[in-house]
Amino acid sequence: MNFQIVKSLMQQLLCGLAFCHSHNVLHRDLKPQNLLINTNMQLKLADFGLARAFGIPVRCYSAEVCF
Repeated sequence: MNFQIVKSLMQQLLCGLAFCHSHNVLHRDLKPQNLLINTNMQLKLADFGLARAFGIPVRCYSAEVCF
């Protein structure tokens, strides 16, 4: 994988995370298995099963993440 492809994928990842955060969503499960790349080298974030809203009062779901 050349530098331009890596740069493009990182930019897409950061833009996707910025979009989520601007809509008060924390993904909480970023890992290679949850990053989908199609044949056009478009990156998509997947598996929002552990995602949580933030910025509004929420109850504790686990000892690790409490707002």
